[in-house]
Amino acid sequence: MAGAEHPRLTPDWRREPCLGCGELVKRQRGAWSEIIGTRTGSWIAAVPVSAGQMVATDPENVPTSAHVLGVAHISCLPDALATIRRGDVTFHTDLEIALLDTLPSVTPLNLPSSQTECLFCEGFTGAALTDEHVWPALDDSRVRGSGRSH
Repeated sequence: MAGAEHPRLTPDWRREPCLGCGELVKRQRGAWSEIIGTRTGSWIAAVPVSAGQMVATDPENVPTSAHVLGVAHISCLPDALATIRRGDVTFHTDLEIALLDTLPSVTPLNLPSSQTECLFCEGFTGAALTDEHVWPALDDSRVRGSGRSH
């Protein structure tokens, strides 16, 4: 990869060279991640790494602007990130801008809620919680009509 300009990744890409091994990454096959970050490699992130997860070199200090740098096979991510940090890859001059957004803090859904908090009402707290806040009221007439009980 050194010396050659890496192609510009478009949103509708189908086949692109891996930033780690240089072989083709096929969008419809295999596990791959898009790599976003700064051209200098001072901040890099790979999305997705596994279901709903990403990795970033400094998740607490997200830059105000970043670019879509390319793609890599999941197995090649360590090599791809090292290649970018070393500056061994030359990127296209007109890279796609990555849209970076910070998520609001949310109550973790893997922990039980308190008796005065509803996890589904986006932070609603109060003494007026009903059964519907925990178990939504369902129209069970169709269930009863089919002979099933609940």
